[in-house]
Amino acid sequence: MTSEQIQKDLKLLREADSILQRHRIGEPAKDGDLFAYPTFVLLQELLTYLGELSARALDDPLDAENLWTFAMFVCSNLWEVCERKPDLIRNFSPRKMVFPIQWPLLKGEQKQIFDMIKNLGVGTKAIYNLHRRKSFSPKTPVNNLVLSHMNSINQLQYNMRMEFNRQRLIADLHGERVPAIDDYIRKKIARIKNPWLKQVMSLETLCRANADDWAKAIWQTILREYSGKPETNPELRGIGKYRERHSEHIGQQKKATPRTAATNVRAAIKERIFKAVRTLAGPSSRIIPAR
Repeated sequence: MTSEQIQKDLKLLREADSILQRHRIGEPAKDGDLFAYPTFVLLQELLTYLGELSARALDDPLDAENLWTFAMFVCSNLWEVCERKPDLIRNFSPRKMVFPIQWPLLKGEQKQIFDMIKNLGVGTKAIYNLHRRKSFSPKTPVNNLVLSHMNSINQLQYNMRMEFNRQRLIADLHGERVPAIDDYIRKKIARIKNPWLKQVMSLETLCRANADDWAKAIWQTILREYSGKPETNPELRGIGKYRERHSEHIGQQKKATPRTAATNVRAAIKERIFKAVRTLAGPSSRIIPAR
């Protein structure tokens, strides 16, 4: 590394340090090295360094304290943005299920937290509706299964979109003409050849209208994972076991064969997954038989 590069890196570190240490959020960088970084690049760099700090925190008390301090800075800055620009935060806060904050130990100071959450509408349109009267317990096995797969799909979508964003950025840096990010991602998704991946990447935020699309994607994921026989998994079998002898109860067979019993359990697992997703999407979802 050349002396010139070292000086450049030190300058960047000093600028970054001055931003981290300021007591109030100021204007974004107008010049200098930080200004040259797109937000996407800054976020990627930040996540990389944060991951390294988190790993070190597992072994070093000082690094653990530094991680704690960093979290305080982030939460403090977010709180300030919420106070100064609540309308900006309301663009996405209803879809969020968590609100990152510094939690005050004094009860008298906790009311402002609840007031802020209510003012911003945090969670009112979240994928797991926290505000409706009918509870959706994540502890129920089928609900836990659905939430786990939905989180995995959301993470996959996020990772793929970040990768598409990176590819677009590289093309842009090489002087290529690139469309707006949403159009670029839409074209990338359209070119995906894997039917399951294309289906998953095309899913919009869960709502009453697309609940069955989400349920189908989850069901296809489970079928892929267990080679078409999810009933072979003990936990999944427990979800659908109540229909194991269904053919006996409706008079189709005097005694259900092992093959028929397995088919009955598989159908019950699918039925309960579809029902759970529809419940999660909202109480007024139109109930359509699972196909």
